[in-house]
Amino acid sequence: MEIPPHLYERYGIKQRRFPWGIALGFSIIALVLGYALLVGQQVSIRLISWQTTVNTVSIAWRYEGEVSSATWCLLEAQDENRFDIGFALIELSPTDTNVTLTHTLTTTETAFAVLTPVCSDDLDRLPGSFFKPGVLPPAQLPPLFAPWQLP
Repeated sequence: MEIPPHLYERYGIKQRRFPWGIALGFSIIALVLGYALLVGQQVSIRLISWQTTVNTVSIAWRYEGEVSSATWCLLEAQDENRFDIGFALIELSPTDTNVTLTHTLTTTETAFAVLTPVCSDDLDRLPGSFFKPGVLPPAQLPPLFAPWQLP
C-alpha cells in the first residue's frame, strides 16, 4: 500500500531512501578482501636465462611467493617451428621462500626457444606436449620427469 503524498507533509513522514553509503561500504570491503585473497596466493615465475647444447638446455628460473602445497611445474624447449623438443615436469615442495632453480632439460635437438615455466597445483591443468608426429619425448634425469616417467 502506498502512502499518499499529502500525508507525508501533514504527519512529517520522511521517505525512506536506499542506503547507498552502506552498500558502497560493503562493496569496498568485499573488493579489498577479494584482492588480498587473490594476490596473497599467487606465485610469480620468471625465466632468468637458458643455454643450449646439441641435446640439452640449461634453464635458470625463479619463483617468488609462497608455495603452500605440492606444485607441479612444466619446463619446455622448442625448435624454430614451435614443436617441442624437450618437455619435463618437476614437483616443487611447499615452501615460503623465493628460490632460483637451475635444471638441465634433455632435448632431441638444439633448442631455438625456451618457454617460461608454467606451474599448477593440479598436474592435469598443465598444458600437454606438442612434439612432431612420431617423436617420443626424451627421458629426463631426476628431479625432472618426462610425461611417461611420472611416478
